[in-house]
Amino acid sequence: MSFAEYTQTAEDHCCMLILVRPLTVGRWTEFQKVYERMSSVREVFIPESHRTVHVRYRRIVPVENNAWGDFQVHRKVVGILGVTDFTDEDSFTVNRETFNRLREKYDKTLFDSRLLVFGVEDGSTLTLPTGGVTGVKSFPNINIGYELEEVIKEFIVSLFWVLESKRLDRSIDRMGERGQLLMAPIEKKDMVGMDTETRVFKKRCQGRVRKHVADLCLLAGLPSEATTHYHTAADLLRSSNDWLWLAGCLEGLCAASVVIRFPNQGPVKKLTTLSSSVSERLSAYNLESKTTYHRATSLPAPSNSSDGKVKNCLTPSEIIDKYHDALLQYGKYKNAGVIEMECTIKAARVLIVQKNRVDASEFLNNVAYINVQLSEQERVQRFCALSSLYTELGFSRKASFFKRIAAMTCVSPAQDKPNWSACYNLLFDAMCGYRLSVDPKDYPRGKVCGWPAIQIRVLHELVYAARKMGNPAVAVRHMSLLIETMFDQLSTSEQTEMTTSLVNYTSKCPGLPVPLAMDTGLILPPVSLYSIPTVRLFRPLNLASSLHPRLYVTQSTSEDTHGPFIYSPHQSYTQYTDDDNKVVWVAGCTAEVSLSLLNPLPSQLIITKMVLLVEGVEFEAVPATFTLPQSPTPVTVTLLVTPTTPGVLNIIGYRCDVLGISSICKLKELPLSVSEPVHTVTVVQCLPLLTATTNLPAIASVSADRVRVSHVTTTAAVSAYAGQRTVCSVVFENVGVEPVDNIELSLTPVKSKAVTGLSEILMWDVGQLTQALPLSCGDTVTLDIHIDTSIYIPDTRTYRTGPGSATSTPVREMSRGDLHYNTTQDRSVVAGVFKLLYTCGDFGPDTYHRTLNIIVSADIKPALVLTHWNVLPAQSCNVVNVVLDIFNQSYNEVIVQSTQNTDLVLKNAETRRLVLEVPRMTPITTGHTPSDQREAFRRHMSEYLNIRWTMPSTSDEGTVPLHTLTDNTALFSVISAPNITWGVCLNGENYESGSVCDVSVGQTLTVDVTITNSGTTDVSDVVMTTEPYQDFENGSVDTDISDLLMCVGTNKQPLGTICSEHSATHRQVIVCFYAGVFKLSLKLTGSVSCDLIEWAFSPHLILNSQI
Repeated sequence: MSFAEYTQTAEDHCCMLILVRPLTVGRWTEFQKVYERMSSVREVFIPESHRTVHVRYRRIVPVENNAWGDFQVHRKVVGILGVTDFTDEDSFTVNRETFNRLREKYDKTLFDSRLLVFGVEDGSTLTLPTGGVTGVKSFPNINIGYELEEVIKEFIVSLFWVLESKRLDRSIDRMGERGQLLMAPIEKKDMVGMDTETRVFKKRCQGRVRKHVADLCLLAGLPSEATTHYHTAADLLRSSNDWLWLAGCLEGLCAASVVIRFPNQGPVKKLTTLSSSVSERLSAYNLESKTTYHRATSLPAPSNSSDGKVKNCLTPSEIIDKYHDALLQYGKYKNAGVIEMECTIKAARVLIVQKNRVDASEFLNNVAYINVQLSEQERVQRFCALSSLYTELGFSRKASFFKRIAAMTCVSPAQDKPNWSACYNLLFDAMCGYRLSVDPKDYPRGKVCGWPAIQIRVLHELVYAARKMGNPAVAVRHMSLLIETMFDQLSTSEQTEMTTSLVNYTSKCPGLPVPLAMDTGLILPPVSLYSIPTVRLFRPLNLASSLHPRLYVTQSTSEDTHGPFIYSPHQSYTQYTDDDNKVVWVAGCTAEVSLSLLNPLPSQLIITKMVLLVEGVEFEAVPATFTLPQSPTPVTVTLLVTPTTPGVLNIIGYRCDVLGISSICKLKELPLSVSEPVHTVTVVQCLPLLTATTNLPAIASVSADRVRVSHVTTTAAVSAYAGQRTVCSVVFENVGVEPVDNIELSLTPVKSKAVTGLSEILMWDVGQLTQALPLSCGDTVTLDIHIDTSIYIPDTRTYRTGPGSATSTPVREMSRGDLHYNTTQDRSVVAGVFKLLYTCGDFGPDTYHRTLNIIVSADIKPALVLTHWNVLPAQSCNVVNVVLDIFNQSYNEVIVQSTQNTDLVLKNAETRRLVLEVPRMTPITTGHTPSDQREAFRRHMSEYLNIRWTMPSTSDEGTVPLHTLTDNTALFSVISAPNITWGVCLNGENYESGSVCDVSVGQTLTVDVTITNSGTTDVSDVVMTTEPYQDFENGSVDTDISDLLMCVGTNKQPLGTICSEHSATHRQVIVCFYAGVFKLSLKLTGSVSCDLIEWAFSPHLILNSQI
């Protein structure tokens, strides 16, 4: 047999073969519909015999294969169905003659035939030539389904009765002692000179006839009877050494046993299109594979019939053993290679159904080694069949291997015309088994999936096949896929070679980022190069500080952000807000996106037309073209985009041309460590733009905590001695297109450690700006900043308590003490940030504005400072003498001038004492706030302590800073506040200030406190506060000591109003639980003329608890 049928199964042994042939040229679509309809009739029940017969349809059956009908009856064509249409008498006559010639070719095996004519209207008369034996069935159109099926069933029934008559004729009861010698086509030449009178020859004839009868029984629906004949025939053929027919007998026995043991495993129709089978396209004689069999993935349980009821039926294991024996006998005949190959495939299919994958694989491995003389196209068909079987077996890589072998065979040198299209299609189908995909999204990034070496080879073969079949676009697509997915697996030389080839391909056919449709209907998705170049970082940038828009925050809103706590150790002193980090762009303003790119190639890389992919708003993107050098270090590049309308802008990726490939790279395909899937940027409406210039030189270097250095618009610096004054003029110009309608100006320290009185050192009048509004495009306005260094307090002071009795001097517990300075004080720098907020329109919670940050720095050189003070009584009770120690911190000689004394000359590091008479200050009682009283106190002291100095060597003049003195609460209390006298008794005994009171653990200690107002002014809203604590003598105290001692009585007691020369008392009982040293703080707060004042008993009470 010359042509193998790779779709055969064991069940085909019980199916009659019917040839279906179209007779009308060019009506392939109509024939396909008719063929599919008649193929649906695959079995017919015969009521008279209570049997079911099976048929199989083929469009092409080679005559050479039909000649093997005596060896295996299921191979002979027993019926022919001709399909034609009726257009006119002449064409029908031609088609009828063609049909008769077809009948003559298969006349030796043909049982019956039918000519199906479509398009015959009612009343037409069609006749066959005289003596014709073929029936003609006419139909009005091809959509007549039921009538066609009935004709096919009637035809199958007629075939059955012919088959049944032949089976009865061939039955053993009607044969003589020596039956007819049936021969296979390859045996006819061996019959010459054979002795036909021997006993062995007679057994051979009988065995072959028995085997033939068994085949007829199997076709006629009698598998049980067929097994009996097969066993008898096998014994006769084995004894006569007829190995070829013995192999056929064993194969038939296996098929009958499969039918008996698994009666529900009959063939089920599965329809496919003509173009869906690659093997059909490559078949030498267009062997159809349009109707194949769908087989279950597992065999059902055997039938209820036991081995006793089904005689001679093989068990599943015996079926495989008999197939082995049959193949062993077939192997003895080199001309029976096709039969052996088909038998091997049938056995493999049985094992596949049984899920015996190992044994099935062994059977299929033998197929490749069967020596059969095949043409190149037939070899392709065999490899495709093996691939299909391995796919059913679940060996996807093995299936792809044979499909790849078939592809190479399509273009082997032995081919007269290499079929590159078939080669490409087969290679494309083989990709799945090698874990390859045409979609780059299916490849896990950073992981190896599959076998890189063979994957690279297959992809390269796809590229070559695509080029050879004349489709450069497909070649470019596959080459770009190879480079994108396998780049890390390529060597340096291979990377250079592949990229060079890609550049050559794209020079003729650029790679476009669109799906590519092929002639076969396949769609190749676009491939973007993510690895060339490799993005290490993708980040949209904020606009420059002077351009960056910020959301307006009111004062109350900013205060709420600190939380409910006054202080937290995690609290930051910086004034950066989330708005500084949030990326916000302005319509009409060019923005930037930063990319960190790495060139993985061993040579420089040219990138062209690189632009951002943006959604949400209208925009103008600026294409960028640049060259990345060959370097292991990433290079940072910037892409520009200008949003033209406000809204929400989404950056989803970028587009660029690399190596001739136009890539659309989405951020969602990049690792999260590189970029977010989508960058969302808020674009606000167009805002005005101001620039700022000053009349002072700029600061050489900026170091700031409260404002980022990059946010500073301009700077101004001045150098002066402490006590001098100067002016900084700032000119603002509107260079934008929108007018400035609203302005806010504020001052904050540069450093996180606040400077006392910064707003008094740097003073301004915002009215200069607001009076010039609105500020149109091109308009300017000037702001004068007055720098006064006379109130600067250096930060390197040490502190001590002011003069007076510890029990009579009113003091406020504050962070700054009184006037004792480090004499090594060097020059200091005071700097502030002027933050100018401006916008078009009004400020509101949802409005955006721009900000200018201007740093004004004063380099303050040391001059004269007050180090000590004291208050002495004067001759009048309304006047006090204020004694001041003045220290010269400068390196020059200074002359001190005052209205009450003669001039004093102070050399470097010299201290001189100055006594000035100051009238007592009468407190303001009504209509003024405490701050007003403080301001009145400053003016009062500045009026009587106006001390000026002159530095002859530098011609500098200034005033002695009094800010430390006028801000001193102790001095203010001495001059303006009434006296409070403390009286403390412990367990009825007077307590001496500074002494230690011994107390036993568990003993009650009664503390009686008497407060007497010795002044002339009443003190209202008096509150007495006591607080026990432990002093660790290392700068830290512990006030939470409730587990160490107990206080009976309130710790905070309102005492109402203490009138002049009146007293108030407070009692509290303390019990110590443990031994130790404890302290008790006594504080008194009250209002004098609306000014809240504190008095404290100093030093604090000391309690020594002993066991």
